[in-house]
Amino acid sequence: MTLAIESQVEEGYVRFDVSGPWNLADIFALIARVREEADAAGLDAALVDLLDVPGPIPQMERFFAGKRVAEVLKHRIRLAVVVRAEYINKLGENTAVNRGARMAVLSSEEHALAWLEGPG
Repeated sequence: MTLAIESQVEEGYVRFDVSGPWNLADIFALIARVREEADAAGLDAALVDLLDVPGPIPQMERFFAGKRVAEVLKHRIRLAVVVRAEYINKLGENTAVNRGARMAVLSSEEHALAWLEGPG
């Protein structure tokens, strides 16, 4: 695994701080871990901080990551992902949401937490 992932249960969500180079296999493992840890904590929300993951992220890998989010998290877990603003293009988010997931890709933790606390 090339990504370093630290997790902790916060008030109302599970937080994942990720660092290291982007690797799609590691992202797939992270998505599974989000589901496992949220389920274990009895929570339906997660925040993944990718600010320490350099980019840009390949377009097709954004698509495949979004597809995997929908397959694994489904509508069960709200997922807020924080990435550097210059890397956001919403492809992964749209792929996940169009398949029934509840996911937002945002450029700040403040916006991510507000989205997690919002309706829906």
